[in-house]
Amino acid sequence: MKLLSGIKNKRIILIFVSVFFTITFIYVFKSDTFSVENEKIKIARVNSLAHKDIVIIAIDDDTIREFDNYGIHWPFPGKSYAKFIRFITTGKPSAIFFDIFFESRGEDHKDFADAIEKSGCTFLNCIFLPEETSKYSDLKERLAVLDRVKFPVNSEDSSVDLFNDVLLPDSLLASKSKGIGFTNIIFDDDKIIRKIPLVIRYKGFYYPCIDLMLVMNYFGISQKDVEIKTGHYIRLKNIPLEKMAKPNSGRYIDIPVDGNGFMKINFIGGNGSFPQFSYYWFWRDGSMKGNNLLKGKICLVGFTNSNVDIHRIPEHGDISGAEYHANAINTILTQNFVAIEK
Repeated sequence: MKLLSGIKNKRIILIFVSVFFTITFIYVFKSDTFSVENEKIKIARVNSLAHKDIVIIAIDDDTIREFDNYGIHWPFPGKSYAKFIRFITTGKPSAIFFDIFFESRGEDHKDFADAIEKSGCTFLNCIFLPEETSKYSDLKERLAVLDRVKFPVNSEDSSVDLFNDVLLPDSLLASKSKGIGFTNIIFDDDKIIRKIPLVIRYKGFYYPCIDLMLVMNYFGISQKDVEIKTGHYIRLKNIPLEKMAKPNSGRYIDIPVDGNGFMKINFIGGNGSFPQFSYYWFWRDGSMKGNNLLKGKICLVGFTNSNVDIHRIPEHGDISGAEYHANAINTILTQNFVAIEK
């Protein structure tokens, strides 16, 4: 089925049924529109514990097949990401995060960077390393972007740096992004993921993981509204009451963390716990004007097939990297925290 650009005056009914839920979308696809025919049609959450504003944009098997039909193969060119960003931005999401590492600069990254800048809500990732390995000719420019998101270390923190280097995204892309955050995944000895580092100490500063960055962006707060006290909590302050799952008069959320800044993730289920849409649906020209499918949503873009970026969690088996991030964000937004042992 061809659902990419060039489709005109065709009505396509997409019906997706899963074990957990059924969502029916009736779209009118035209060269310049992307609209829901019936405004009463809403997104159903797979899991009742999933926050309503977290969605996954899946680079799934269907996307790979559709792109193959158009001669687009992995790794996707920068212009294809630019097209996706321009379209999805018209849907007014809270954030667009690519769980893809763009370390090298492609020939068409100028167009990609322009789309990132104009979106005003695109986030990229970085990866901290235990040993020094990275060599960048534009290291100064890359580090300048990283420095935008750093926090001062608490004077009571006597821990040491666990990382000595960092892999950073291309400076052209990163400089145009809303922000960057690390995506290090830490396993327990049994290779199961139970927690996430919300901050990493590196060269005298704390740096946030991407999930903390996306939550801060969702709440509309900045570094000055965050208090980090490892071994106790990370406090998010000045949060709009209407965005708090459990409002309080102080308008703050205390995230319990251990001495290294790790939060236990309250996993709500396995793959399929959050609304998921194929990436190629949004790879098109036109606009989502009038369509609130993604309005105000945190859009996590990543692989969801069975061979890439798969991780094991307690009780629910294997999940994709996108689902991992969704569960971490969900833990904070719903304020359903798991206590940290002293």
